[in-house]
Amino acid sequence: MRQLEIPVFVNGYYKKTGWEVIGLHWKTGKTVHRVSFGRSNVPRQPAFAPGSPYLF
Repeated sequence: MRQLEIPVFVNGYYKKTGWEVIGLHWKTGKTVHRVSFGRSNVPRQPAFAPGSPYLF
């Protein structure tokens, strides 16, 4: 049976890009998903990231 490859999600604020959520492959540590929300802390309408089943 094949194990699920579930990413680990972390978030943070970076001076260059603002708020981001990054998905890392559990075993390799490679970035497999990345969403940048920009520098604003004003909530925006939830949306699906292109090609992603996750709601942001």
